[in-house]
Amino acid sequence: VNNIGYAAFQDCKNLEEIHLAKEELTVEDYAFNGCEQLNFICKGEKNKITLGGKTIGEGTFNKCGKLEIVQAFNVDEIQTAAFQECKELRKIYLSKEKLKVKDYAFNGCKKLNFFCRDEKNKLKLSEKEIYKNSFTHCEKLEIVEAPQATCIEVSAFKNCEGLKKIYLSDKELEVQESAFNGCMQLEFNCGETKNKVKLIGSKILKCSFFHCQKLEIVE
Repeated sequence: VNNIGYAAFQDCKNLEEIHLAKEELTVEDYAFNGCEQLNFICKGEKNKITLGGKTIGEGTFNKCGKLEIVQAFNVDEIQTAAFQECKELRKIYLSKEKLKVKDYAFNGCKKLNFFCRDEKNKLKLSEKEIYKNSFTHCEKLEIVEAPQATCIEVSAFKNCEGLKKIYLSDKELEVQESAFNGCMQLEFNCGETKNKVKLIGSKILKCSFFHCQKLEIVE
């Protein structure tokens, strides 16, 4: 088997092991959604999988509590809730220079280290939005480059305690509720300025910069 179809094992909550022999897998949307007890055995390695294709689909591994390592070298888009609540996910290997990361994609992945083009815990994002809860509780993530982003959605980086730098353009930003809540170490780099943010809109929403201790100037 080298292809796992849409929702093939969704909500198989008592499924404990799947044995696969192929080096690279294509896994469709919701294939393992809710498989909380599942151990992946791939060519003798436990809870390490290699994915083909350019996209990791919606809910593919949502709540797969045993999965530890993912190699996805050709992927440039990670869709909604792809790895949400993968609490033992420790490493993901990516090689594309820029990524599209949708809402809830890595929500709750507290142990996850990102490896992108030989850099650790540094991501480059390509879209105008950083979507809601996309990195909530990603405590290992350190640097984000998102020069196209003009909207940081609800709880996008909430409780990213290790996030040290974000690079944005010098344009006005829409920052939604709890977007940077708990980012105590975060340094904002907007164009040529450091720790100065320009906001659009008539309201500064609740907890949007809660505990952002390095932020200096808001316009």
